[in-house]
Amino acid sequence: MQISKFFQVNRIFEYSKGIIITILLVVIIKTIYPQKQNPVNFDRYYSENSTYTKGLSQNYVYTLLQDQYGYMWFGTWDGLNKYDGYNYTIYNTSDGLSDHTIRCMVEDELGNIWVGTNRGLNKFDRRTQTFEQFLFQSPDSANQFLGRIRSIVLSGDSVMWIGTRNGLFNFNPKTGNYVSYFSSVNQDLISPRSNYITHICKAQDGILWLSTTYGLVKFDPNTKRSTRYYHIPNDSTSLSNNYINCVIEDRSGNFWIGTRNGLNYYDAITQKISRYYHNPANPQSLSGNNILSLFESKNGVIWVGTSNNGLNRYIKEENRFVRYQRDFNNKSIPSFIYRST
Repeated sequence: MQISKFFQVNRIFEYSKGIIITILLVVIIKTIYPQKQNPVNFDRYYSENSTYTKGLSQNYVYTLLQDQYGYMWFGTWDGLNKYDGYNYTIYNTSDGLSDHTIRCMVEDELGNIWVGTNRGLNKFDRRTQTFEQFLFQSPDSANQFLGRIRSIVLSGDSVMWIGTRNGLFNFNPKTGNYVSYFSSVNQDLISPRSNYITHICKAQDGILWLSTTYGLVKFDPNTKRSTRYYHIPNDSTSLSNNYINCVIEDRSGNFWIGTRNGLNYYDAITQKISRYYHNPANPQSLSGNNILSLFESKNGVIWVGTSNNGLNRYIKEENRFVRYQRDFNNKSIPSFIYRST
């Protein structure tokens, strides 16, 4: 018997507590202004490696998505996982995916899930429950596929922008046509002209900010003009590092830029950059310098995810960070999280 949409969504929300990053944010947001510093605890969901299971297909989770029906989707190193509040349904190459490693996802207005993998783009048709593959060919070689997709952004004109290891693609799903920008299959990943795009941020004005392995690119889809920003040694107003992992635009129109060595804040009005680093002597500084993810909550709080150094919440009024980290000294509580003052 089919469960009503209202009951289904509410059931999913009720049982979704404890899921990887989603529950992490939910629990922490509830403790934004605590009266005292108490431990923050998280439940965990581990891999069980079966097609229909209560665990993830793999513990290395690259990306997540909550669709319009309330389902949670997790992209892992080995398969795409859909969570309905009770169980995980796992999709892999045997189900039509072009590759088992899922790097990014987005949902279109029709409810289709677009999945970026290490070998091409896939569309999951919710109506037919099937996958359609899109493998982009390089203009330099008829046999070379530009498969490693790292970021997907939908545009208002029914097209999407796709960031790959070999440049930027503008793809029209209705026609199947695509146009490539900055494309080169032999590009050095750390050269001054690296076209390995790690993340795409679409700003409110339609400008695309492209994170690359060597600099930040500002790209205008209308004029097709681009400007690249670099780290300049001994210049504190430049980017703190050239390897850019992620960029977000906050509600004020300013940009937060996560690099392999520090967090950068770009003021759109003054056009100046401020840097934030980990300082071992300051517990109110960032917990680590390799910034992997950024997120602005509905109440305007900036969250900063690091590589192996936990999560940070930025207190704008006091220009400081609150850290959320695993306490490895407490062996009796595996989900214990230490929150700094």
